[in-house]
Amino acid sequence: FLICIATVLWSAARYMSVVADPAQVLFWIRMDLFFSIPHTTLFLIFVRQFPEQHLVLKRETLAWLMGAMAFTMILTLSPFIFSNVTIKQEMVTPEIGILMPIFLLAILGTVSMGVASVIYKYRTSKTVERRRWRYMLFGISLSYLGLITSNLLLVVIWRNTSFIPFGPLFMFPMIVGASYAILRFK
Repeated sequence: FLICIATVLWSAARYMSVVADPAQVLFWIRMDLFFSIPHTTLFLIFVRQFPEQHLVLKRETLAWLMGAMAFTMILTLSPFIFSNVTIKQEMVTPEIGILMPIFLLAILGTVSMGVASVIYKYRTSKTVERRRWRYMLFGISLSYLGLITSNLLLVVIWRNTSFIPFGPLFMFPMIVGASYAILRFK
C-alpha cells in the first residue's frame, strides 16, 4: 500500500515538474526526486517481503533502510543534488549538484538489490511460485530499465530531459506484471 502512495506522489510531482511555471520548476524537480527515494526503497522492501505476511527483514536492516531513505530524501530538497535549472527553448535542464552520486547510489542500489532479490526468488522457487516471480521479474525489469535509462541516465549524463513526462508510464509493466502474478497465482 505504501509503495502505491509513493508512486502516486512521485507521479504527481513528475507531472508538476513538467507543467510548472519556470519559477517553480526546480521545486517540483526536487519533489520528484524526493518521492522517487521512498518509491525505490519501498520496492526493495516489497520484493524482500513478498509473499510473506510477517516481517522477514531484520529490524536493524529495516531501520538502516529507513534512515538512509530519510537522509537521501532530505538531500534531494537541497541544492546539493540539483543546484539550479537552465531553460532554453522551453527545455528545462537541471544542473547537477555535488552530492548527486549519493542520490544515484540510493536509487540504483535499492533498485539493483530489489531486482537481485526477485531474480534470486525466481531461481530458487518451484512450480507456481516460479511462474509468479517470472511475471514479476519481467514487469519489474521492463519498468526499471526504462525508468533508469530514460529518466535518470539521459538526464544526468546527457542532460536530455525529453523523456521525463513519460516516467510514470514506465511503471505500467511493473504494475501489470505484479498484479497478474498476484491475482493469477494465488
